[in-house]
Amino acid sequence: MLGATFTEGLLPAVFPDESDRPDDLVWAGIAEFIGKDPGGTFEFRHALIRDAAYEGLSYRLRRDLHARVAETIERAVYPNLEEAAEVLALHYFAARRYDAAWLQARIAASRAQAIHANAEAVAFYERAIEAARHVPDVPTAAVSELYESLGDVRERLGEYARAGTAYRAARKLVPGDPVAEARLLLKQGWIPDRSGRFTEALRWIGRGLRRLEGVTGQAAARQRAQLTVWYAAERQAQGRHAEAIRWCRRAVAEAEAAGERDALAHAYYLLDWALVDVGKSEEAGYSEAALSIYEELGDLSGQATVLNNMAGFAYLRGRWPEAMERYRRAREASTKAGDSVNAAVPAAGIAEILLEQGRLEEAEALLREALRVWRAAGHWWGIAYATLNLGRVAARAGDADRARSLLEEARDGFLRGGAASFALESDARLAEAWVLDGRGDEALPRVTELLEREVSEGGSATHGPFLQRIRGHALMQLRDLTGAREALEESLRLGRSGTAAHEVALTLLALADLASLEERPLPAGVEAEARETLHSLGIVSVPHVPRTLRSPSVSV
Repeated sequence: MLGATFTEGLLPAVFPDESDRPDDLVWAGIAEFIGKDPGGTFEFRHALIRDAAYEGLSYRLRRDLHARVAETIERAVYPNLEEAAEVLALHYFAARRYDAAWLQARIAASRAQAIHANAEAVAFYERAIEAARHVPDVPTAAVSELYESLGDVRERLGEYARAGTAYRAARKLVPGDPVAEARLLLKQGWIPDRSGRFTEALRWIGRGLRRLEGVTGQAAARQRAQLTVWYAAERQAQGRHAEAIRWCRRAVAEAEAAGERDALAHAYYLLDWALVDVGKSEEAGYSEAALSIYEELGDLSGQATVLNNMAGFAYLRGRWPEAMERYRRAREASTKAGDSVNAAVPAAGIAEILLEQGRLEEAEALLREALRVWRAAGHWWGIAYATLNLGRVAARAGDADRARSLLEEARDGFLRGGAASFALESDARLAEAWVLDGRGDEALPRVTELLEREVSEGGSATHGPFLQRIRGHALMQLRDLTGAREALEESLRLGRSGTAAHEVALTLLALADLASLEERPLPAGVEAEARETLHSLGIVSVPHVPRTLRSPSVSV
């Protein structure tokens, strides 16, 4: 009745008559099955023995004994009942004392969730829900809260389909409560968001905003701010950066007016991200404030997201040691929160830096682990992102066919989810793979198209230096040296204006190659600057780019 281990103090619960309790002679006789340490703790030596003994008890006796054990524990810990909520929930549930079981299970689940023991929290929330079904006077709002909390912990575990089921069940129990309905509509939008289905996520968020139309009060204002910032997040994920900026500024105003600190922090870091993506990094300065708010709130997941974004900014600005440190802190925060899915994001960020440094084996190992986690969770965007960078590893390693296959798979995945900016990144890396394989003739039309798209669609300004450099290499391979110089000088200009140190260094090396082809002297200090930058960034090798087109295969 008491489990695989138990203390002597609980024996009166199952042997209320003192004369029935085992004496030392009895304990010695069964020592082969149950051991006792000097502190008075007993332990079954074999779990099967304990299980067999338990199964031998009648159902009625089991219920009676479980109830007695629970009452004994309650008397022992009173008034600090919360400390024993986990074991009380178990015994009251087994005793079919559902009125006490659902309350204790709810407390136990909340305690587990607070310390990010998400798997344990799931078990207790499910037990609380099951027990509440047998108690007619449990308020439906309380049961809705149980389902919502169950959805929250399942979402954190990456069990998205089950989380969605829990949120739907919660929403059915709160008809007529617009704020609760809007909150749950937002959470249902999280499910497609986590899988990269951003258009579907927007539909859920839009429904939530419409549900709050005309609703006044502080609670509605706070929820409206949350929905607004998540609408901005979906637009940013789709690569609609200008729209994301507008929605972020609207969310900042709503969050400040409503005193909604969580939404304010979210809007701050999202605004920085969008501003950097459109080349306005000088206006981006909100992330530190966002991080401070999340630290104040004790929100580990929020801290991890901001740190991950700040790491990305540091990476783009050539501050790679800082980026590595922030990625590690983000990974640690997600891990502490029990969120393995989001912990894989900074792991992939670290892998990207390792890739740029030429440490391909280390990068590939991290990417494969991230891919494993994301596949297990059905995290569609993560799968595409890991595949993209594995394609880059293959291209750098000289496996052109595998690189193209992976990069095309990644691009198609991003397109299915409506992640336009990441699809563009995949296409850009495809062009790079062609150039690395000596196929500038195939790369040139694609990279030219990408540059035109970036201008027309207001896409990511961070791609400019890279795309112009790839265009320059392609033109070199085609022996259009004048065009190559124009492209590389534009790459250098963009790289310097955006402080993209590694892009500048790689473009300087490309200019050195071009000078050799043109048989003209290289300006003083060009190669020295490139080598110094590469050394400062920890780059141990750079991609080898052929100067000439690869000879076409001859059919036999």
